[in-house]
Amino acid sequence: MNYIKCEINWQFGESTLNGRVFLFCIGADCMSGKVLEVKKLVKQNFYELKVSFIEAKYFQNVADVGNKIKIQEASKILSEGVITSVA
Repeated sequence: MNYIKCEINWQFGESTLNGRVFLFCIGADCMSGKVLEVKKLVKQNFYELKVSFIEAKYFQNVADVGNKIKIQEASKILSEGVITSVA
């Protein structure tokens, strides 16, 4: 697995996403990931992200399309969304 694509509701502006490293969590599993691409969606404050992870296979067993994903900084949840593809 090289990356995950997900759709998120992000209230802080597109410029604060691109190239940033965040803590991504799927269920109880969390891993640092870097936002590679950001695509603005039609719905206000919604974006599609392409994210790569330090350990590429870490989410292999839980990264299923439709699963919820959270973006965090330390213990603060910044956004929640859903996985749209895994490659």
